[in-house]
Amino acid sequence: MCEKYYLDLFSGIGGFALGALWAGFEFNKHYYSEIDKYAVDVYKKRFPTAEALGDIKDVNYEKLPKGEYYVTAGFPCQPHSIAGKKQASKDERDLWPECRRMLRELRPRAALFENVPGLFISDGGRFFNGIMSDIYRCGYDAEWQVISASEIGAPHIRKRVWIACYPNNRGGTYHHHWRTPDANMERGNRSYENMKMRLEKGKPLNLNDQLNAIHKGLLPEPSKKYFPTPTASDASTGAIMGKDDVFYLTANGIPRRINKSGNDGSLGLARYVKYIPTPQKRDFRSGQANRVNRKGKQNNLNDYAKLLSNNDGQLNPDWVEALMGYPYGWTDIDKEIEFEIDYPARWLNEKWENNIPRITQVAKNRINRLMCLGNSVVPEIPYILWLLVNDMIEYENKETL
Repeated sequence: MCEKYYLDLFSGIGGFALGALWAGFEFNKHYYSEIDKYAVDVYKKRFPTAEALGDIKDVNYEKLPKGEYYVTAGFPCQPHSIAGKKQASKDERDLWPECRRMLRELRPRAALFENVPGLFISDGGRFFNGIMSDIYRCGYDAEWQVISASEIGAPHIRKRVWIACYPNNRGGTYHHHWRTPDANMERGNRSYENMKMRLEKGKPLNLNDQLNAIHKGLLPEPSKKYFPTPTASDASTGAIMGKDDVFYLTANGIPRRINKSGNDGSLGLARYVKYIPTPQKRDFRSGQANRVNRKGKQNNLNDYAKLLSNNDGQLNPDWVEALMGYPYGWTDIDKEIEFEIDYPARWLNEKWENNIPRITQVAKNRINRLMCLGNSVVPEIPYILWLLVNDMIEYENKETL
């Protein structure tokens, strides 16, 4: 039997690898490529047997052992983000050509790619068309979908483009109908009675079983209150406030702000948790975030900042880990953690914050941790996509019988 290898490109803190672990994948060898020093430290800590390959530009695929490769790559989003200059292939940070080189030289059995939705409109749509052309010319087929973290219960939106890629010459044609979270509930492999028994004994359910338990009334629907999704800028102060900015919540509970020119923009997670604390019934008396004036208009953010100026705390990376779906302490390289293979998506429990404060006075490596989390994937989504890869493998095995 051919040996199986895993290659995690632009690996960050290991969100793709964690999803593979939860999905039950086992590999003979695990490689990764990352250049951010702190992210590498986290990866080494959580996947100590994985071998670092350094900068993706220096990876020599001919030196890797022969076998069946599975590759993941969340290639840099800055050239395509609507928050950036949108220079696409003219941006020196565009590293899609390295993904193309990997497909040509390594010939993986499956590859999963991730980026921001701006990828679709980058360079007027030509960049995404170029990706599809590259994949086809390398001898692969692909399917893609926009999946939000909120679709699997997370209390933030975080839309991302996910691309599944596989060889188009492996006997038969494989076309997968992407599972929506509702359809994915059927992947839960426990019976109603078994799930009920585990819940009564306080034992965890995996993501699919949790979704199925909600569908069958064994667990309550998750809260629909949304936070801003984490970004690398949260490592500092987040979105810059103007003195005349006005804060409001969308119908989905997403915080936004309007500046004096009437432009609508993101508030940012760091600003939100510092200046807009958890709502309480007495907020209307205490001058907190959701207070309105006598004319029915909300006070501006500068007023909130003055009200809370004695709070010198900053966004807590422990809390952001929970928001992103990572095990507690995942990015704390000084912390030993234990996590189960069937690790649940904690947001499906209304008490997902687990009393972790959103603001902290002291947190070692806080900036590095927040930057890495802001650039990472929500690992529960790769977990579902790894199940898709498993479906592909089973399909191909049946075709070759």
